[in-house]
Amino acid sequence: SILLCDGNGACVTSNAVCAPYTCLDAEGCKESCLVDADCLPTHRCDDGACVPREPSCDGEVFVDADGNHDDCAPYSCDPASPSCKTSCQSAADCAPGFVCDGAGQCVAAPSGAEPAGDGGCGCRTAGAPSSAAVPSFAALALALAAARRRRRPAGTPR
Repeated sequence: SILLCDGNGACVTSNAVCAPYTCLDAEGCKESCLVDADCLPTHRCDDGACVPREPSCDGEVFVDADGNHDDCAPYSCDPASPSCKTSCQSAADCAPGFVCDGAGQCVAAPSGAEPAGDGGCGCRTAGAPSSAAVPSFAALALALAAARRRRRPAGTPR
């Protein structure tokens, strides 16, 4: 058995460790939280669960140890640190809608820019025929050959 605080400043014997929640009473533990006080001091209440008080990234948003949110735009949030990036090497370091310029800064993407789905290449071959043009060309060639065949006078060798 171990000694735990009963919430009134007295220590009581218990067979349960309530971490990360606080004790419900001398007999049991809380299993969810409504406020930070329902959690150990090293944790905070987040949507009914006690989570560690440590910074993190939630997509493009930095979440500090107390659960406060800070949008990192125009940069992305770096989950390795976790913190908002302050410079960029590629568009991956920028929030959606921003691109990395030559000076290592995230700037608004130019209007009409190619979507990121092509990996940023956007290379195209000018004048390349579409796949629909090939059957059309073949049909035209056959029609011309048939017309030429009909125009030959009778008795002309083929």
